[in-house]
Amino acid sequence: MIKRGRKLFLGIWLVTVLATFLVLALWPVSYKADLALNLAREGEIEAESSDKDFDQYYILQSNQMLGGNIVGWIKNEALKEKVATRLEKKELSKKQAELLRRTLKAEQLGPGFIQVQFKVKEKKQAQQAKEELEKIIKSKVDELKNKEQKEPWFKVVTVAFAVKKSEPFWLAGLVVSVVMGFWLALGGVMLKHYWQK
Repeated sequence: MIKRGRKLFLGIWLVTVLATFLVLALWPVSYKADLALNLAREGEIEAESSDKDFDQYYILQSNQMLGGNIVGWIKNEALKEKVATRLEKKELSKKQAELLRRTLKAEQLGPGFIQVQFKVKEKKQAQQAKEELEKIIKSKVDELKNKEQKEPWFKVVTVAFAVKKSEPFWLAGLVVSVVMGFWLALGGVMLKHYWQK
């Protein structure tokens, strides 16, 4: 059956592989940024202090709560819009700012450790987005501080920042297209054989 429909079989198979290759070749280029934030304290806690509010357990608990707040802020659409709007003023197009807004996410990986991820169209935009996020988060953390408070307050420290180019998975895509193309081609030949009966 395949011998008689060889041209159809090879045609469907080749078109599937070429179509996949074209999709991968035209895949939009973007950059994925990973930002790691850590919560620390401004200044030192006095060693002789016996205040239970500042023992290790309290510090871990307060870090956990503030870390959760920061993640909530980053996930909030209003903050995403604020970051996107600020970046639009730095020559980002609305489409580029929208990509950042849509992909911006955060996760708390530990009591004082937060991972932030987002995508941008150009590598230099990742640094701009990082700086805006740091400014906004620092500002919101400072807003929580009681002006009369004398004890060390929180500060957000960037411990790592990496930007990686997002590229299509060529090998996986082509392998899938070859396998899928084979079965599509086989199905096409079988349908032709059925109709000609």
